[in-house]
Amino acid sequence: AHPAARRLHNIFGLIEFQDSYIACLRYPPTCFELVSDYISLTGTLPTELGYLTRLENLNLGDNRLVGNLPTELGRLTRMTSLGLNNNRLGDTLPTELGLLTQIGDLYLYGNQFTGTMPTYLGLL
Repeated sequence: AHPAARRLHNIFGLIEFQDSYIACLRYPPTCFELVSDYISLTGTLPTELGYLTRLENLNLGDNRLVGNLPTELGRLTRMTSLGLNNNRLGDTLPTELGLLTQIGDLYLYGNQFTGTMPTYLGLL
């Protein structure tokens, strides 16, 4: 198994048995979609999400996630949709989000982010 698989498994558990989820656990670099919304996930977003370099859709909205957004999300340059809305995420948005130039849908509302809206978000 890929080194990130165990950490992702520990974070997400075997809650969802969707094909995309199973693929993410078996070999994370082939994962293109990870959708686990409305399932009461808790904890922080793992930095290992940065290993999912083919990820196009990450939707972990409407859970109970806390902490900062990992800077490693900037590695996901194929990302077209990022849904982290309605969690308990906080602090400032990492500048690495500006690397997600393919993003079309970005849902960050309903969190506890602080500071001003980064100018790079207007360029996405």
